[in-house]
Amino acid sequence: MPVEIPFSSVELERLQRHYASLKDKPSYDAFIRSAHALLQRIGADPYHVRMALTNGHSMMEFGSRAAYRHKEDAHGIGVGLLVMEADLPLVPEELRQDVDRFKPSGETAYVKFTVPTWADIPQGLLAMNEKAMRWEYERIKDTKLVEIRRGSSTDNEALRYAVVNGITVPELPGPLGLVMVNITWNSNDWKRPSDDPSDHRYVKAGNTPYESWNFDFDNPRNTPEKIYGYSQRTAEPKVTGSNNLVIFYSQGKIVGFYGGAEFLHEKIHVNDQQDCNIVGDRSLSLVLPRKLDDIKAKGYLEDKQRMGQNGFIYLEDPGTALRMIDEAIDLNPSEAETLQRLRNWLTDRAPSSRSAATSNESEQMKIPLNRIFYGPPGTGKTFHTVGAAVAVCDPAFYAEHKDDPAQLRERFNELLVKDMKKADGQIAFCTFHQSYSYEDFVEGIKPVEVEEDSVQPLRYHTRPGILKEMARRAGIRASGEAAKMKHKLGFTPEQFDQAQFFKLSLGDTQNPEDQLIYDYCIENKCIAIGFMHQHDLTGLSEHQVRSLPLQEGQSSYHTVAMNYFSQYVKEGDIVVVTKGNYLVRAIGRVTGPYRYDPRSPIGYPHFRDVEWLLANEDIPYEELYGRQFSQQSIYKLKKEDIKRDFFVRSSAADPAPDEARNFVLIIDEINRGNVAGIFGELITLIEENKRKGRPEALEVTLPYSQEPFSIPDNLYIIGTMNTADRSVEALDAALRRRFSFTAMMPEPGLLQPLQGSAIDLAAMLGRINARLVQLLDEDHQIGHSHFWDLHKEADPLPALRQVFTDKVIPQLEEYFHRDRAKLQLVLGERFVSGSDPADDLFLGDANAMAPDPRTVYTITPMDTWDEAAFRSLYEKV
Repeated sequence: MPVEIPFSSVELERLQRHYASLKDKPSYDAFIRSAHALLQRIGADPYHVRMALTNGHSMMEFGSRAAYRHKEDAHGIGVGLLVMEADLPLVPEELRQDVDRFKPSGETAYVKFTVPTWADIPQGLLAMNEKAMRWEYERIKDTKLVEIRRGSSTDNEALRYAVVNGITVPELPGPLGLVMVNITWNSNDWKRPSDDPSDHRYVKAGNTPYESWNFDFDNPRNTPEKIYGYSQRTAEPKVTGSNNLVIFYSQGKIVGFYGGAEFLHEKIHVNDQQDCNIVGDRSLSLVLPRKLDDIKAKGYLEDKQRMGQNGFIYLEDPGTALRMIDEAIDLNPSEAETLQRLRNWLTDRAPSSRSAATSNESEQMKIPLNRIFYGPPGTGKTFHTVGAAVAVCDPAFYAEHKDDPAQLRERFNELLVKDMKKADGQIAFCTFHQSYSYEDFVEGIKPVEVEEDSVQPLRYHTRPGILKEMARRAGIRASGEAAKMKHKLGFTPEQFDQAQFFKLSLGDTQNPEDQLIYDYCIENKCIAIGFMHQHDLTGLSEHQVRSLPLQEGQSSYHTVAMNYFSQYVKEGDIVVVTKGNYLVRAIGRVTGPYRYDPRSPIGYPHFRDVEWLLANEDIPYEELYGRQFSQQSIYKLKKEDIKRDFFVRSSAADPAPDEARNFVLIIDEINRGNVAGIFGELITLIEENKRKGRPEALEVTLPYSQEPFSIPDNLYIIGTMNTADRSVEALDAALRRRFSFTAMMPEPGLLQPLQGSAIDLAAMLGRINARLVQLLDEDHQIGHSHFWDLHKEADPLPALRQVFTDKVIPQLEEYFHRDRAKLQLVLGERFVSGSDPADDLFLGDANAMAPDPRTVYTITPMDTWDEAAFRSLYEKV
């Protein structure tokens, strides 16, 4: 049976395009079959072999060493074979004109030549190749060299699948298919027949439905690799091959899966009670002990209203199936291993994140709520973050401009929150570092700026962090509560234009005892203020109020506040009573003059009568004012910042609903902070199924403010992490489980050719990274974005030199901790030269040194880096 090596549709398309470009396809088929037979004979583990598809080559490698190559050009078939150095004289002279000798072993060489067809390779040379391959495999099979660099643009798992299984490109599995099929209910969990009643005519006639045996894994009809099942349908699904996921549905629930599934258009007859028309991979198939319900509400039917009349429906978005599997994992921990294997299989076959969505809605559905882009420096993490954020917040714009980085960046900057005190913006940005804390991210106690000339002691208030603030903004657009407040006021345009608006605090919302002040004012239709208790301001002018003597603890601001309250606020003006800096809890119209009551039960002696237009509400400031409110007890609001449409009734009979918006919080360098400490108890709240509005929503009470808090499901969190600083494996396990990880590895194949230059950037970067993987690991590579714009240069050589000077060499020195001997292994002697100390350098006998004087390695002068030097990084020149 074929070995299950997962590969994505993108890799399959790359291989198919490569295959279509060939003129001599039989030679390519022969290359695949001969490579397959060779691996079989030497007993190589498929996962110890890497397959590369680059620059017209198809290549098999051990570690990163080329061992078996196919290339077609105008002269014929280009062949590359590994042979033992000792056998090299036995190779016909005309075939060893181009030979590479590998270090460090020096035991093997790589011979490159051209023949008319694959069949023209001398059999003796193939025997020498098999001998060398066997020797090389034994050398590397138990070392780190066998690790396959997943994520590199030259890797191609589709080619590896073909070679390891000995099948040609046309025989590879087709595009991914997602089919939900309806099967008859079975109280025996579909593991054996049942006597359940059914409206199906076949069952009502006394027959046992074949569908009852879909998960009868021990049935003799199954094989160790495959499970055979059945679904009743009136038409055949239009999917081919075995690259399909079958989702079994029954009575409103999702009950199980077949992964790696094939639909048989001619059913297999086993006996009177057993027919089979679906084949699944046994390792990717299971029935769920706990079924998935409410599937329509969860969006698992996508845009469909019900199951199709044919007995099945197609799903368009792999993200829908992934969400099903994630829920299944949460509900069925006993089956987590199989479900995770199924998830990995599906993820590897899902379309690349670079592919365009068919619609704005489906594009948005593919984006997980929590995602981390990770990879070495210079691999496009920031670029992808910009695109992902715009796709979340403005999917229509993204769909139109997804291939225009400049437009995406401009739109990103428009959506970015530039001032947290203002209401505009949907994207916020922060960077984790060693000193970043829970108090910065969620909430903390911060000092409050006191008024000028105040003699009061320093006070502290709870201040929200960036996560709490973005959750609050997103919640406004998720809950729809703000729409309910609009148009309750019913101002005419003339009333709005004539009114003045003032912000007022009725007590300190941080002090629970001050709630009595607010409640008293609401009940008695008044507003109050507590400064200058000993002075009755009735009949006093503005100047007289400013001239009143102040008692200890009072400041000049108090006279300003009292002039606002008694002099500036007029009857008919509007007071907006706030709750902290972010919420409005009441709005009133002033109906009476200033009055003084020193025996007031609330301790505030200064009053104005009001008519309450709204009371006991929590209205986000964004709905009626363009900036956050300040801590001042009373001040005049800027008319230009007041949202007219909140106060003035429109001509429409019913208020318009809130405009739906998504919000994004970007966390750069997420792995550099203490994630457990920064997120605290909120690490659970970010889970998709724990978000506000989801069936398993959770709410916590924050430690400082004692406010209830949850995270809405329209707040997306996107993180980036540089794996050269810290690997993904070192992340907090709780964070890893709650985020989707997207690898951003170097992709040399994306680089465009240089103008008027023979330097092959893709080949150069590929070879440099191959050496880095051997010496370090795949987290320590050079990103392709360093070279991104070089193709625009009329004379690219000076610019390439500058890239090496400013970016590549400093990065390599950091990787190797300034060990330039290793730097020479990567760049060679043209870039890093070594010299022994001069004979007359030391005083006395230098030979007595232990250890001996070391070789000193230096970076060669930049002006010596000509085209030949750069080409030497990937070929002999």
